Amino acid sequence: MPGNNIVYYKSDTEDKQNEKISMFEKRLNKIISVINKKISTPIEKGSFSQCFFGTKILYRLLIRSFSSYDKQLLVNSDCTGCSICERVCPVANISMKDNKPVWHHRCEQCVACLNLCPRQAIQYRKITVGKKRYRNPFIKINELYRKD
Repeated sequence: MPGNNIVYYKSDTEDKQNEKISMFEKRLNKIISVINKKISTPIEKGSFSQCFFGTKILYRLLIRSFSSYDKQLLVNSDCTGCSICERVCPVANISMKDNKPVWHHRCEQCVACLNLCPRQAIQYRKITVGKKRYRNPFIKINELYRKD
């Protein structure tokens, strides 16, 4: 995703995001063509770090450390209690109490709550204050709502 994790880096400019999306679309069209034509192709191998970080073993270890990530998430007075954060959290880690989000320490760092808050009321400490949020231009927010 072009620039969605604003905790670790700045969101890309809109032009850069569009450039990345265009590149991904071209690659996707090539993949679709290969599948439709039933062409056998060699499996693309990523770098060592991509292979290593993509393993389920490492993922499980990292998830344990991620769970405390949400202890650093703060909500400010701009919060309207709309509950979008609660509805977009894919692991049901957020509930609303007194019209404010409460995190339950099962966070997987998808940063949907942080990026999709319409008032930018959710911050990761002071790191994300004033940073541009990323929203996928091809998906409506309600399409991301968790269906329990």
